[in-house]
Amino acid sequence: EVDPTFSPDGEQVAFGWRGEKSDNWDVYTKMVGSPEVRRLTTDPALEGAPSWSPDGRQIAYSCGRAGSAAVDLFTICLVSPLGGAVRRLGDFPIRAVVPPTWSPDGRWLAVQRASSPAEPGLDGLYLVPVQGGEPRRLALPQAAKGLSHQSFSPVSTDEMSWA
Repeated sequence: EVDPTFSPDGEQVAFGWRGEKSDNWDVYTKMVGSPEVRRLTTDPALEGAPSWSPDGRQIAYSCGRAGSAAVDLFTICLVSPLGGAVRRLGDFPIRAVVPPTWSPDGRWLAVQRASSPAEPGLDGLYLVPVQGGEPRRLALPQAAKGLSHQSFSPVSTDEMSWA
């Protein structure tokens, strides 16, 4: 199990796992203190690095495109912690190993855009609107170089820090 993240109420944890058969990376949830595990995703592409929405109704995660493990072929997907249909937030390429970060109001996801030979110079730190629309670049590649994780200030949607 990798990239565990607690639900806002602290009663569940979401994580990436290869499953009992170790055959594919998917996103799972588990109630704290319970042995039962719920598999949320089933796509044959790699999925992981989950992040709970502030209201606990959605989990954002890195989802690969079928048949590829290339870093620039991961995008953002959303799923209910109860399971069901997956919603892909466009084809915006993200770094698969860094979980998306929710803004406190749940309207934005901060992500790191993956470097791509097809589109050089577009990597960096971005805000992606959850309801759709164009991503907004916050930091150029030089400023985001060596970036490991990003987080929002709990006080304001407009304030963000990164390390």
